[in-house]
Amino acid sequence: MACTSADQDIADDINFDFVYALHTFIASVEGQANATKGDTMVLLDDSNSYWWLVRILKDSSIGMHIN
Repeated sequence: MACTSADQDIADDINFDFVYALHTFIASVEGQANATKGDTMVLLDDSNSYWWLVRILKDSSIGMHIN
């Protein structure tokens, strides 16, 4: 499958040093981090296949986020 110019424009905007929230997530217990769709996060620990430990850049909160 060939990469279109629109695909390339999107790829040019992505910083692969970060991960991005694909959906809004509202924390329901202590230790989870709220994230809004599109939020930029620093991945701190991905050793669990279900949860990631992340730092949300917009407010520097740290918590678990479903991956």
